[in-house]
Amino acid sequence: MSPKSRAAVEPNAILVCGPHEFFVDEAAEEKRAELGFSEDEIERIPEEALAARLPDALSTGSLFSSRRLVEADLSALFGRAAPAGLAEEAVAAWQKDSPAGRREAFKKARALLAALQIDNESPEETAAAAAKKVRLPALRETLEEILRELPGGGGSASAATAAVLAHLSGGVPGTILLARAVDPPRSSALYKSFEAGGSIRVAGGDDGENARLLGARARKLAGEKGIAIEPAAVERLRARTGEDPRLFASELEKLLDWAGEKGKIAARDVEALVEDRRAEDVYAFFDALGARDRSETMRRLEPILSGRALRTGEREIKAEDPLRIFFGMLVAEVRRLLVVRARCEETRTKITSGLSYGAYQSGVHPRLASETTLLEGNPFLWYKAYQRAGRFTTAELVRALRRCADADASTKDSASLEDTIALLVAEIV
Repeated sequence: MSPKSRAAVEPNAILVCGPHEFFVDEAAEEKRAELGFSEDEIERIPEEALAARLPDALSTGSLFSSRRLVEADLSALFGRAAPAGLAEEAVAAWQKDSPAGRREAFKKARALLAALQIDNESPEETAAAAAKKVRLPALRETLEEILRELPGGGGSASAATAAVLAHLSGGVPGTILLARAVDPPRSSALYKSFEAGGSIRVAGGDDGENARLLGARARKLAGEKGIAIEPAAVERLRARTGEDPRLFASELEKLLDWAGEKGKIAARDVEALVEDRRAEDVYAFFDALGARDRSETMRRLEPILSGRALRTGEREIKAEDPLRIFFGMLVAEVRRLLVVRARCEETRTKITSGLSYGAYQSGVHPRLASETTLLEGNPFLWYKAYQRAGRFTTAELVRALRRCADADASTKDSASLEDTIALLVAEIV
């Protein structure tokens, strides 16, 4: 495609954004390759120099090329809808006391100042103002440390923001802005301007793309240090971190430091050095419990009690105490099993564990649910209980429900929830 034809179809500003820097950086590199710029046509603006250099870069053309690409990380210009999280993340990164931690702290601090619309003229006054605005006074001293060492002194984000908005509304012919941003608020005026006057590429979002971007980024970072990383090691790292990009990035950094320049990372190294942080699917536990497979049930219970994150299918259990939620699910499951078992006996309905859901929904469930409110709710939950109930007697389930009540009372009397659940499950299965 000729430069003239290409210019006719290219937007003058492209925003690549996503939930984590890993996704964003890799997708931005892919987008740059698609645009086809040579190195001498690219101007990269460091984050600490946005206020000083971005306005000039976007308002002036090149004397040597009809096309030019201006690249910049604009995360700081977007800020965040809830700035308190940025302050906490900046302090947490700073406390890692590592080069990567310092870079992350600086990035979060710039975004915090942009979100709060504060200029870093005095680290002491700025930190005090930021801590007051986000209502986290305990973070003031650490924020002051970060701002005191912030490269470029922070500067004002307003000039850079104004330059981007002006470029989106017109811009210098032949100049394209390739912008990056981590998790920008979609309600912001800047994001809406990219929607209206540019284009947006969201990196990550489905399992297939997430896996591809994580793998590509891992290989690139390893290659920059001359480190050989086996494909199986990348796969193992993805699995052990549950494909959480933050965990993946953190553990990869540790592995690269461990391997050293021109080293090698094998799958067995990931096994030895990276804790398995995958969220445990509690549905797999209930399947094993319903099958009364004692060894599998106790095996599935161990990671649930270990403090690992818990999920129901694809959804993580978000709560202050996920184990308490799991205990409630266990009690509810025992109750469902008892209700189904008792109703089958009352209605003389045979329990056929291999019955399809369609057959259960059309024939069995209406019979069990007739003249009672006990089987209200999603029929699929009752179908799963119907499949499992045949492996228990009514007397066993009555005892199990009583033990659930005893267990609940014991946890309120200072008994360990982990030990209580373990004993309860051992008795039920």
